[in-house]
Amino acid sequence: MTLQFHRLLRWLLFLWVKVEVYPRENPPFDLDQNARTLYVLADRGLSDLLVLTQISRRLSLPSPLQPISVPGGSDYHSVYSLASPSPLTDWLHRRRKQSPLLQDFINTLQTGEPFNVQVVPVSVYWGRPLAKQKHWIQVLFADTWSVGGRISKFLTILVHGRNTRLLFSQPIKFNVLARDCDYSAARVHDSLMGQLSRQREATFGPEINTHKILTNAVLNSEEVQSVIQTDTDKRLSEASLKRARHYCDEIFANCTQMTIELMLRLLNQFWRRFYGGIKTFNLETIKQTALTHQLVYVPCHRSHVDYLLLSYVIFTENLAIPYIAAGSNLNLPVIGRVLRGGGAFFIRRSFKDNPLYGAVMRAYIRQLIELGVPIEYFVEGGR
Repeated sequence: MTLQFHRLLRWLLFLWVKVEVYPRENPPFDLDQNARTLYVLADRGLSDLLVLTQISRRLSLPSPLQPISVPGGSDYHSVYSLASPSPLTDWLHRRRKQSPLLQDFINTLQTGEPFNVQVVPVSVYWGRPLAKQKHWIQVLFADTWSVGGRISKFLTILVHGRNTRLLFSQPIKFNVLARDCDYSAARVHDSLMGQLSRQREATFGPEINTHKILTNAVLNSEEVQSVIQTDTDKRLSEASLKRARHYCDEIFANCTQMTIELMLRLLNQFWRRFYGGIKTFNLETIKQTALTHQLVYVPCHRSHVDYLLLSYVIFTENLAIPYIAAGSNLNLPVIGRVLRGGGAFFIRRSFKDNPLYGAVMRAYIRQLIELGVPIEYFVEGGR
């Protein structure tokens, strides 16, 4: 593809697309001006490359299209895609992606040639869809693998193009990365894949099971079954199982994209009308921690605005929305559904005299923890 055609496509794309860049203060952190830069993208989609190219020009950063010459080897562009050019064929033959670029870089390091390269993983997100479990067919035919996938990508850009985000990760010295991976191109590839996967999970949250799968997991848990099986009478046992299923419907959160988008727009208007501004501190520390840990937020509880503000800031700063422990008194006909759609799960103020309810609640919390879902609860709430 010629540079002129690439420039034309970029111009056409950015007639519609609007991109927010993170971190805002100093993207992408401090680059070594004496080192060549290799950007790493998860997908091979042309749209992601066009976005990265445009933003790098806007921020006066090295272009992903400029060449990187390997002494005694080949010339490469300054961008590396982790996705395979033929993923379906590789999957059918159980082959790993072979990377001549990474192998040439490693070979050059091992010859002792001066070769100073910094690697910058980059995430491009079109909108903020919730991370739901997908059918294996959806996983197999990802958006850049087929003609159908390209149509899907076009529709995604059309719908979410005004809400595109580009996240720069901290630069990594390639010689350090290669050394830590025992100079194995496959292990370097896996390490970069892991970093971008962790960034995606920190942004969207882990994949959440469907309500049906999560209910079955809770009902079949040892905690719940031990309570149900105390009823030796079959009819009583079936009644307890039915009651436990009802508790699941009463407790479980049910995050929906529509609710989150609606709440985001309403809160934007609310803050502008009633508040002079929102100041945040130490966000970068939290973002780095989210890459390696499950987060548990324990805010104060002065008013109902507290959890709305916290979830708003978390979402707008590219962190996964937490599941919030809310009092069952808020589970009202309309308000309860909205809060549940925004990540609230409901807890009764007291259930010490109801062992089955307690077992269902503990099993549900255990499932959230095992999935790695961020959780928020209020110690001042008394629950």
